[in-house]
Amino acid sequence: MSEVGRMSEALRKIPLEKLRVGAELDRPLYSPDYQLLVKAGARLTEEMLERLRRRGISHVLTGSELAVVEEEGVGRGPRPSEEMPELSELTGRSLGEEHRRAGLEQPLSSAAQEVIKEKLSQIVSQPEQLGKVGEELKETITSTLSEVVEVVEKRRAVLLITDYSEFRLTHSLNVMTLMVALLAHRDLVRPELALAALLHDLEASEEALRSGAVLNALELGEEEKQYPLRTAERVGGELNLPDTCLDAIRHHQERYDGSGYPQGLTGDQIPLLALRLGIADLYDLTVHQQTKQGQGGFGIAIQDLITSGEELFGYAILKEFTDAVGIYPVGTMVKLSSGEFGVISELNPRHRHRPKVKLLYRADLTPYDPPEEIDLATRRDLYIKAAQ
Repeated sequence: MSEVGRMSEALRKIPLEKLRVGAELDRPLYSPDYQLLVKAGARLTEEMLERLRRRGISHVLTGSELAVVEEEGVGRGPRPSEEMPELSELTGRSLGEEHRRAGLEQPLSSAAQEVIKEKLSQIVSQPEQLGKVGEELKETITSTLSEVVEVVEKRRAVLLITDYSEFRLTHSLNVMTLMVALLAHRDLVRPELALAALLHDLEASEEALRSGAVLNALELGEEEKQYPLRTAERVGGELNLPDTCLDAIRHHQERYDGSGYPQGLTGDQIPLLALRLGIADLYDLTVHQQTKQGQGGFGIAIQDLITSGEELFGYAILKEFTDAVGIYPVGTMVKLSSGEFGVISELNPRHRHRPKVKLLYRADLTPYDPPEEIDLATRRDLYIKAAQ
């Protein structure tokens, strides 16, 4: 076998946007025609990548695992290097208290949340009211959607995911907010799509939702796997929603690799709106499971999604989701390399692994009062060591 042949077997083709800035390479980077670009031992910088782009290079070849960035949304790069301690046990403050201390607002006013939850509750408890209450719900969404979009643009979308006391209603509201975050990036936000997201699990059993069984076709019987079809039929029969909305409900449990249900569709057979609804649904239920098991919140959920999401939803949808929500979503508690603790306060679209952080505690756990905000994009001496 030729030298080039041996190299091609050992190397992977990686887009530049999936390379991790700051990584010390354990293997060289080569151009697609096998010319050496960066030697092993070098540390990747933004300037290096920009020089490659100016040369017209969009992909590199490498055998390095360290070069592929998990932080950019779809790779298998290293996770934060430490387990995040349970900060509430050390400080006596809950996650909600830390959010308020950091000045992170909820994406919807409590009044809007209560109106939407009240109407959803009517539908769940009185199915025969779907038509009438559904139209009222659509009017409420229409009047509050600009507020949701404004919050999404401020990158606060996931802060709604804090309360599971009214599980089904909160889950529905969370999925709607996440769906709006995805749609806003494509200028596709419509009241009827938000309504479809709110009603997507209407025919799912409470037990299957709470346990997360709806996320695994192997845990459901054949009758249970038909609930997306029943939901679409019920919503379509009572509300005047476009077929695109009903298709999103009908297919939101399908997966890109064919492991979903009810029809086992694959790849391009699945509507893009269904994939967006599916990834929002999976993410929120994963947050719920992680929180219930005491394993952290949306920080860990997004890392789990990064690991498996390309296989389940395809690269484009996974990247769209991480662009909208963030590698470290707003509200995620983090520990920095300095030993300080803080909460993600704002995403940085150009450097998604380097968001803004509100510092809450020094390394010795004495509080910052008031919290101090730093921008990791300009503080290259610091990095996120653990997240929850």
